[in-house]
Amino acid sequence: MTSAKRLGKILLVDRDPAVNQQLRSHLEQAGYSVLEAQSSTEALEAVLHQFPDLVVMELALPELNGLELLQMIRSARSRIELPVLILSSYNDAAAMVAAFDLGADDYLTKPFVPEVVLARICSQLALVAAQQARVSKQPNRVGNGRYQIQRLIGIGGFSQTYLARDTHRPGNPLCVVKQLRWRENEKEKDHTEKHKKAAEIVKAAFEREAEILEKISHHPNIPKLLAHFEEGGQFYTVQDFVRGSSLQKHANRGVIWSPVQTAYFLCELLKILVFVHQHGVIHGDIKPSNIIQTRRDKRTHFVLIDFGATRHINNQLAQDLFPGVFIGTRDYAPPEQLSGSPRFNSDIFALGRVAVKMSTGVLPQIGGSLAEAIPFGFGDPRLLAILERMVAPDADARYPTAQAVLDEILPLYRQLMAERSQPSRQPVLVGQEEVELTAAEPSLR
Repeated sequence: MTSAKRLGKILLVDRDPAVNQQLRSHLEQAGYSVLEAQSSTEALEAVLHQFPDLVVMELALPELNGLELLQMIRSARSRIELPVLILSSYNDAAAMVAAFDLGADDYLTKPFVPEVVLARICSQLALVAAQQARVSKQPNRVGNGRYQIQRLIGIGGFSQTYLARDTHRPGNPLCVVKQLRWRENEKEKDHTEKHKKAAEIVKAAFEREAEILEKISHHPNIPKLLAHFEEGGQFYTVQDFVRGSSLQKHANRGVIWSPVQTAYFLCELLKILVFVHQHGVIHGDIKPSNIIQTRRDKRTHFVLIDFGATRHINNQLAQDLFPGVFIGTRDYAPPEQLSGSPRFNSDIFALGRVAVKMSTGVLPQIGGSLAEAIPFGFGDPRLLAILERMVAPDADARYPTAQAVLDEILPLYRQLMAERSQPSRQPVLVGQEEVELTAAEPSLR
């Protein structure tokens, strides 16, 4: 019997129309409305413009594969906004791990039982509803009423991030409020030694990292720390809101950089890393979604974000309470970080991987030769040699410091600019518009 009230909108993504039809029949009978897509392009279009409540998708798809589609979905919709259930013919552990790493919420294999799929869908929607109900309890204002919450923009195991307005500044400018949610509220008290230790770690790490953020956020390409405080048993940091678009969004649109654009990008990011590492900080999660491309003073700039205390707290909790837990992003993390022992040049590895992704459109397997992995060759052998050393799996074979890389990439950038027929400008995408990248030389400091 069909429910009189629709339970939600489900997007089915499978190249086999028979699979979609079988699931559609059961879903509609249960009271859901259904969208269908048979390719990655159709699926992404539906996610962006038809706003489903949950996606059920195969990994074996035409055009982009399912993992690439999943990465694009996650760049557009968070897990609290759109759960994704994988229903795939791939039943190997590697595919499952990769899917979960990229943000899948559940994984089922074919052949399937429709009733089980429906049960999993119902369970995921219930979990999302519970998360959203928890978020809805978030006060409209924090910081003694100063910061007015506008909307949730991100959620993780230990944190929630909100877009907010600072009502104490002229014009009520936008800012970003990150709430560290290591426990639900003051009333939830756990007196076990493990959780007492967790409480001590969170408070100490929050204070220490706030001090570090205060120092490093004076860099013009790191969001400025505006405030940090404890309120209602929760910890908050407030940072400047950066207008622009993430490199992940540019990659999703198929933007491919030329060698001179890649060299310029590396110069800009390496200057940030030199500064950050001088303060004893390892970023630990450099990836396209954590780099914002923006426009300022008629120049293209790159801002490195997500320096909040959350990751450092996660790492310390993981090491002290749950040994062996990896914190980071597997596609961009080097082997030593995967094993829980990051170094300063772990950030160099991640930055090199980002540069490869943006300059080729692909992300080769870690450890393989870039020259062999990149399908159509690479634009400049000198740049390729630098990138090969940046992404060396062996930390000892990698550049030891960000300054060492900068000392090599800056002269190459100058050479590339000199070799161009019009050395003063280079087109680059910012947001949705093509503008020009001023060729002013980045300074070493």
